[in-house]
Parts: sequence; structure tokens; C-alpha cells
Amino acid sequence: MRKVRFSVVAGSVLVLMALITFNMSTVKESRFTETVPADRLEVKEPASPVSSGTPPLVATGTEEALDSGDRPTTHVRNVVNKASKVVSSSGGSTSPLLDSKTHGYYKDKSASVCTDSQKDPWFEVDLGGPFTVRNIELWAPKKSCESIKFKGRCERLQDVMIVTKKSPMKMEVLDAAKEVLKSKVISSMRTIYAWDSVEQEARYVRISINGEKLRVCATEVKVLVADDDFKLCDSKTCKFGSCKCMDKECAQKKCLCNSDMIGEHDCTTNPLQDWRYFPLEKTAAGGKSWNWDAGKVAEVTSGLQKLQNPKSCAKSNGVHGLIGAQGRGAGLASTLHFVSGHLSEALRTKKPFVFGGRMNYAGTKFCKEKDMYGDPDCYFKPVAGSSCLKRKAELRKSYRPISGPKRHPNRCAIGKLCNDVGHFRYLPKDFEEAGMGLLHFRSAIVSQLVQINNVTEEILNLDKLKADMGFQHPIIGVHIRHGDACHTTDRKGRCKGLSYYIPEIRTLAERYNTTRVFISTDDDTILKSTKSYSKEFNFVFAESFSRDVFDSKDQIEYRKDLWSGNNNKGHSIMLSSLIDLLLLAECDYLVLHLLSNMSRLALELAAARKEAIPPYFSMDGPWCQHWKMCTS
Repeated sequence: MRKVRFSVVAGSVLVLMALITFNMSTVKESRFTETVPADRLEVKEPASPVSSGTPPLVATGTEEALDSGDRPTTHVRNVVNKASKVVSSSGGSTSPLLDSKTHGYYKDKSASVCTDSQKDPWFEVDLGGPFTVRNIELWAPKKSCESIKFKGRCERLQDVMIVTKKSPMKMEVLDAAKEVLKSKVISSMRTIYAWDSVEQEARYVRISINGEKLRVCATEVKVLVADDDFKLCDSKTCKFGSCKCMDKECAQKKCLCNSDMIGEHDCTTNPLQDWRYFPLEKTAAGGKSWNWDAGKVAEVTSGLQKLQNPKSCAKSNGVHGLIGAQGRGAGLASTLHFVSGHLSEALRTKKPFVFGGRMNYAGTKFCKEKDMYGDPDCYFKPVAGSSCLKRKAELRKSYRPISGPKRHPNRCAIGKLCNDVGHFRYLPKDFEEAGMGLLHFRSAIVSQLVQINNVTEEILNLDKLKADMGFQHPIIGVHIRHGDACHTTDRKGRCKGLSYYIPEIRTLAERYNTTRVFISTDDDTILKSTKSYSKEFNFVFAESFSRDVFDSKDQIEYRKDLWSGNNNKGHSIMLSSLIDLLLLAECDYLVLHLLSNMSRLALELAAARKEAIPPYFSMDGPWCQHWKMCTS
């Protein structure tokens, strides 16, 4: 009788353990649980076999398996782009839609294509044969006036693509006889029009807009089809990379990018040219990137740590000056980027970098009382180790403000390293050979530079701040820069309200299945305007500081009242800027201003922390590897 009872109990335990294991695996696979409102996802076809709550194309397997040469074959839902021919309702050449270049403006006919203004215009994509379609993307062109390089030029309303409830976009998959098999309707503006988890075998894809006197426009069209047996990866589907075997038997292949390109499946994004990076959800186990070599990044960071902590600092490169007012720094992020260039030079020349000048953002009463007036170490961990303290003290003692015009036209008053940005192009050869480019390298550099010290960490108390505001993953980070940027430099008159960012937010929210949005801004009116979209998105932001101090018609670095050491207005600016920067860097997906160094810094820090370039959209231009404003 006891044996029977024991067997029953043992059997019950095994069933219970199996249920627990099943539930745990379900939780692991369904990493995105937040529901997207139905009024935003206007899908007319029946429910897809793939749950809309599960991110598309997440690879399974273990991290150890990925790092091993004899990795066991695991089921990976792989895709390639098989759009091989596009025709338009207007006729004419559509070659720019298949050139794998996703940057371009409406007026740039070499980069984008628009149909004529007509009734129900369309593009039709031929896949060259029947394939299981998983994802469809139409990348809309940008307006010329969104780029600083075109100054005021802007397309007329009738020359661009308009998508509304009255004139919605329809995406359809068709069989060989061009009979509609499945369709989706999108009735609001996007920056990229995407249909994920299609899961339908088809020969053709048609994209149209319903209505009178309308255009369909695109700079690129992609149709990603299933390649689960890894037979479709070739020079056509992997244009800017190479198809590499992921195991000894070459049972799995992946498109691994050339060093100047990024992309999890097709390597078509060039950070120095493109405004948008919109990959399918992370494809490697552990949420990492196929195209991120953690070992090479570790070599850079550990090498820099060793170099900056020498036994003797006698051969160091000592620097007094920064960019900006009297050589004490411009904007906080541009100043940090400028310093990061010195760290690149340190690696190249094998000489430690020691900063012995003054920085505006440490010109606060808070720092003065700590006997650290003007010293970045007031807020950050030291760049150079203890063996360089004597050298640093000598440099600080000999420091003198740099004389020059009050408003230098280049905001530079110091020598070669201020005006020359060539050293920001330095990329170690072995790093490049591993397929890692400037964005990866710069991310590794700034991750070592931007490290707050224990005192700053205690003051910010980011964990409590995040809990109070409801900062939870997955989350979209949005940088909306106003303040002095609205009145100075080439950004003058270009500040837009929150509605301008909604198509980008909506595009990211739909693919990555989240409605939570963190707003980083120096303008309180932006925060008030979030109420207009509260039914669609859950906005969170820091309410622990006032943004009134940013409201100035002068550049912050020239405001003597902030950096005299007599008050803590500058201290408040420093803390609020760090809060926004560090929380942006924690976000999973980003809407940025990549002409702004704050946005660039957030992107780089996010990449280093995630060991993957996060999906991002820029509102005003491509990423730039140095501290100046790139406009090309």
C-alpha cells in the first residue's frame, strides 16, 4: 500500500514539475506581454498562426551554443529579402526600391520612387516564385526640410504620400494567379509601413493606397521570406556582408556584415548615411546580436583600462582645453564626445590621456565645495588612474582660460584636435576584420568614458526614479531637444511638437509590441502634450526636476551665471541631463536627433550595454562618429 501511495505522490510531483517547466518556457518565449491597442493595429486578415504577442523571429538555443564551433542545430526562424522585381501603377523605373539603400528624400529620384498622383496607386513586388512571406516593409522617403543640409526646402503636400483613415494603405499577398490570399490595412502615418508575422505562402505582394489623386512612395521595399533551412543566403540576399556558417556542418548560415554596415538579416544599414535602423527582433540567443563580437569589444575596453592605468604616467598626453567657451566645453554630450576622441588617440598612440583643464559642467557650487571646481571627476569616475594624479595636478595648476573671441565661429579656440576630426575615424584593423565598424568601436570607447562616480550614482538614485515613474521594459526612448537648441546654431526654428514624433513611435510600437514610451526632453510643454496621446501610449518621464533653466536664447556654455561656482543651477542641469541620458541608454528602442550629441551618446551607450545596436530612428540625420554636427 505504501508503494502505491509513493508512486502516486511521485507521479504527481513529476506532473507538477512538468507544468512548472512548461510555464517557465512559456514565460521565456513570450518576452513581450503588453497588448497594443486594437485601434492602431488594423489587420483585416484572420489571426496569424504566429501569435502577435510574440516578437517575430526570435532565435532559440543557448548562449553557449552560439559561442561554440560545434553548436547543436536549433530551430531558428530565419528570413531573407526576396523582393526581386517591382512594378508601379504609373510604369517607369523602380530600381531605387531594390538597391538596398534605405535613405533618401522625396525629391531625390535616384533614391526614391513615387507613383503619379492617381486613383488607387500601387506597387507590386514579384518574389520570383512561391515563398512563405513573413514580413513586408515599405520605407517611406523623408521630406527634404527634415534635413539641415537642405535648409528650408520642403516638398509640397501633393508631392508626398499621405495615409489616413479616409485613404488607407493596403498590403496584400497574392498567389501565382494574383488572387488575394491575405491583407492588412494601415490607416495612419508611419515612417516605415510594416506587416509582421504574415506567415503566408505567396508569389506577389501588392501595396496600394485607396483614394483619389494619391501617391504611393518609397525609398525601399522589402519582402522577407522564410529561410529556416538556410539555403537562401547568398550574395543577392546578403549584399553588404557574407554568408557565414554558424556551425561545423554549415547547417545554419547567417549574413554577417561588413564593418561599415549593420543589420541582423541583410546588412543594409549604414549608420553614417541612414536615418533608420529597423531590424526584426533580436535574433541570437540571450537577446544578443549575430553581428556583435563581444570579444573584440572586450579587447578595446580592457586595453583602454590598462593603458589609462600605467605604472608611470610620464609619457602621457596631457590636455588642457576643450571645445566651446574659453576651452571649457560646449554642450555636455558634445564635450564628452570630444574627450572620447582623445581616448581613441590614446589607443592609437599607446599614450595615456590625462585631462587637466576645466569643464563648464563642473563649474558649480556643489563641485567647488568639494574642492573639485571644474573637474569632471566631480561627477564621473576618473579617466586616468592613480599613477596619473600627479600629472593631472600639474596640468590643472598650469591651466589658464583660453583667450579668443566671445563667439568663435567654429566654437573652437584651441589647436588641431578641436578642428580636426580625423582621429575619430580611427578603427583598429583587427576590430574591422571582425566585421565591427565605427559605431561599435565608438560605443566601446564612450562606455568607458561615461561612468558616473558613486556620489553621483547615490544622488541620482536611478532605480528609485525608474520605479516611481513606471520605467519598465520593453520601452521606447524618445529624445525631443528644445531649449537653447531652438534658438541657436543650424537648429534654429526647427523644433517640433510631440505630434511630429508619433509616426516613428507608432512604427516601433507596432513591431516591438509595446506602448510604453520614455520622454527625454528639456521642455515641460512637451510633457504636457503627452496627454493628447494617452489612449495610445503610456508615457513616462522624470518629474524630479524643473526644465525652466533650459529656457534660454543663449547657448548654455556661454551662460556665466551657471558656471561661476556661486550657485547650483548648473548642478541641476548636470543631474537632469545625466538622468535623461542614462535612461535613454537603457531604452530598448530609440527615436533620436542624431545631429544632437546627446542622442548619439545615448545610442552608443545603449549599444555597449545591450551588446547589439538597438533599433533606432533619427529625426534629423544619420549618426556621426565625432562631436560636430554632421549634415551630409
